[in-house]
Amino acid sequence: MSHPLPFSETYRDCLQELANIAMGAAGESLAAYCGGFVELPIPVIRYIEPAKLSESVASLQGAQRVSACAQSFATEMGLAYAMVVVADNDLATLAEARAITLDSSEQEQNLLKSLTGVICDTCLASLAEMAERSFKIEPVFVVAMHQPLDALQLDDLVSVDFVTSVEINYQLEGSDFNCDLLLLFPETLNQPLLDLLDQILLQ
Repeated sequence: MSHPLPFSETYRDCLQELANIAMGAAGESLAAYCGGFVELPIPVIRYIEPAKLSESVASLQGAQRVSACAQSFATEMGLAYAMVVVADNDLATLAEARAITLDSSEQEQNLLKSLTGVICDTCLASLAEMAERSFKIEPVFVVAMHQPLDALQLDDLVSVDFVTSVEINYQLEGSDFNCDLLLLFPETLNQPLLDLLDQILLQ
């Protein structure tokens, strides 16, 4: 269950617009990577408990198993995360599209990392440009492989009660492939995030 956002509709709309631009740019990179057109819905913002991350990937409900990869990024505000979640059957579909054979766990993880890097690198670069900030971006790392969706959680990454989650689902037109990108801001970043949005709203 998601909780009320810790900021007003004005801030939510501003964050949603920033995410829409950054995630849209990432969608273009994903389209080039997959060799197709990617459909882009409006990002969804939720305030969730880290143990209930599965509630922020509603588009993947019903998936038997999912895998996830993340990339941390830091500014003077603190540490946040970008995460890509994909159902196992969609990862197999992506491998077919890219003519890659998944004969081992290492090959599966390499494809997941490659997908995550393509999406997150563009998204975070776009965010940094709009925020006029310099992000320290760490290498991508695997969060989960072949787990039930309801077992996916952030408890190993963050030690807070709540996280602001910004989610978008990417659907490849004419294909069964889809995946989710999430931007995850721990509650310790609530005020710094509001300060940043304030600066943007005043521009």
